Amino acid sequence: MKNRNKRILSATLAGLIAVSALSGCSGGGSSSSSKSASSASSSEKPLEFSYMSCINAAFAEHTNNKVLSEMQKKANVKIDFTWVPESNYDSKVSAMLASGNIPDIINGGTSTRALLLSQGAIVSIDDLLKSNGQNVLKRFTDDEYLYLRNADDGKIYSIPTIVDFPYCFTWAYRSDIAKQDGITKDPVTWDDWKTMWETVKKKNPKMVPYCGDIYSLMPAFDMNVGDKIGFMVEDGKYIMCCDSKNFTKFLNEMRSMYKSGILDPEFTTRGTFSDTANNLDNAENSGLAFSWMSWAAGTQDATNMLQKADKNALYKSIAPPKSPIDGSQRIPARNKLYYGACFTVNAQKENKLESIMNYFNYVYSDKGAHLSSYGIDGEMNTTEDGKAKIKSPYVDNFINARANGINFTPFTHYFSGDAFMQITLGGKSKDQLSEPTQQFYNGLVGNKDYLFAPTPCLQTKAYQDQQGVIMPKLTTMIAECVIGKISVDDFYTQYKALKSQGLQEIIDQGNEAYQKIVKAK
Repeated sequence: MKNRNKRILSATLAGLIAVSALSGCSGGGSSSSSKSASSASSSEKPLEFSYMSCINAAFAEHTNNKVLSEMQKKANVKIDFTWVPESNYDSKVSAMLASGNIPDIINGGTSTRALLLSQGAIVSIDDLLKSNGQNVLKRFTDDEYLYLRNADDGKIYSIPTIVDFPYCFTWAYRSDIAKQDGITKDPVTWDDWKTMWETVKKKNPKMVPYCGDIYSLMPAFDMNVGDKIGFMVEDGKYIMCCDSKNFTKFLNEMRSMYKSGILDPEFTTRGTFSDTANNLDNAENSGLAFSWMSWAAGTQDATNMLQKADKNALYKSIAPPKSPIDGSQRIPARNKLYYGACFTVNAQKENKLESIMNYFNYVYSDKGAHLSSYGIDGEMNTTEDGKAKIKSPYVDNFINARANGINFTPFTHYFSGDAFMQITLGGKSKDQLSEPTQQFYNGLVGNKDYLFAPTPCLQTKAYQDQQGVIMPKLTTMIAECVIGKISVDDFYTQYKALKSQGLQEIIDQGNEAYQKIVKAK
């Protein structure tokens, strides 16, 4: 079920205005002031609206699935779906806007939302959420409004898909190779890892001791970075990672690791947060990678692949290293909020806004969430000891589940962590798991005490206007410093110049937005 292709557009819109009114509603139940879509009489004419979303090949053949059909039936709704291949989705959205034929709902992430906003094609839904979307609001915590609000005007423009399962990443290493090389204990500290990497490099010169990008190593140096963009919060301020008090030490360590052959020589193009994440998959599956920090599913997938040739091969999940700075252990949590259903000016013109929000209020209700997470009662799940259990073949893997509409990600919905784990483990109990799947499981729940929520990239005007030029330059500068093409002093000289070219404005606007959100809680 592993999907590393940056399968979901980052939900990182942030806010500028007070959220106290909405925050006060976030723990509430169904709205008593509006009619729920699920309460509509079957004799009433169904609500009809149009919905456009990107879709990848894995879902394209399953758009007429059981759960989507059941959801519409229960809510007395008829949806006219338009499914667009995810390649060049934004260009196709642009063409749709130019045609003037705009659907009622357009589903998309940060870049799509920014495009729609720039064209005045969508409307804010703050008031609608308060009056008709209580079940949606109850799925958010106060902190998550940071991911919901538009940075420039502070308004909410979309309902995100919610995957309520924070576990995703793990550190892992080839325990069979370590044992073969005389390493008998799991590494704990950063120095333990370095000692192991040096041993592996000496005895296995064809392997890459640490395989992946350098951004995945930043948390080990007390920088809560969870992507290659590199924004973080330190001492209460929204900053670029390069301004962290720990960045110089991190940069020097990366330079040393690269020079000694420990760091991946292809760190710019191979890693969890690189633009070609599948290159890391290939390195794991081929046995090139000795260790990495990435999706926990990699321990299962790569081990299964390697054991076809060597039954002893095993990627072992392990806790993140203790920081050489303060001894803390950190690993990024999964983004909870994905994509976003945007309400368009067409729905507003046709006076459908409240009715459509009523429908989503049903989708995010306990009954709607149960349907999205566990499927149709009796047919796709059973009840055991008062809990829903997904049946085979739907629970066997995410391919089967999504083909029938469980966690069908092209459509906005809520997906529970319990259902996620059931499908992850194929419906098996912990003591029934194979060794590779056991490592997958360990990588998920074994890191629960080390999770941090990565800071979102706030989509301010300065960021949207200048990131296309500024951020690639910064990425190149960091890489050139790591490989020794420029010195650390040269890097900071160039970094200062880049700030004067627009980076400082991006940071300042991001911090201003962040501070207003924090004060509004």
